[in-house]
Amino acid sequence: MDNNSQIRAALLTAMSDHQLVAIYNLPESDDNFNVGYVLAVDVNFILLESIDWDGKIFGIDAIRISSIHEFAADTDYLQTVKVKIAVAKRRGYYDLWHVNDFIVGHPDILDGDLAWNLLQDSYKSGLPVVVGTTRFQGSDDFEGMLSNLTPQALTIDYYNEHDLSSMWRYSTPLTDVQYVRTRGTQAATTAEVLRDVFNYTGPQDAR
Repeated sequence: MDNNSQIRAALLTAMSDHQLVAIYNLPESDDNFNVGYVLAVDVNFILLESIDWDGKIFGIDAIRISSIHEFAADTDYLQTVKVKIAVAKRRGYYDLWHVNDFIVGHPDILDGDLAWNLLQDSYKSGLPVVVGTTRFQGSDDFEGMLSNLTPQALTIDYYNEHDLSSMWRYSTPLTDVQYVRTRGTQAATTAEVLRDVFNYTGPQDAR
């Protein structure tokens, strides 16, 4: 069994057991990883309900399986996060973005092509999205709004937090997409930056 098959099998087990996991998918990085619950697995991607370091739901991620170079469960760090999750649930701030309500109301998001499902949801709903590509993953997220989406490629209107002189536009084949993140903290803050800094609410506002 190759590494991808082993990781995919481990992810399917984690999903079945509703196990909190850590996923290392950024190249040459052992310090940056995603924590969360596996919601679904397809041939190429997993869907992760990601959790931040405060124990809150951070959003929904689609992560390309072939980009995952390490997988962990039952670590001391994850045990700490579980305690924080319990606190967040008791205090009422676990799911500020109503991610679970969205998933319950849209079960089709968990079936078929998972990355495509997230991209279509963001495109049709006019919601911000975060995209990581083969060339830039980990070093430069594209945070913005999709201005075009086809089964072959996407175009995103995005901003660079180190250069707010203008917005930018980037197109990439879907085969180069390594991860997608939406419906959470990063998406919400992206929407605010686009609106407050650029008066941007959709592709019609691109400049």
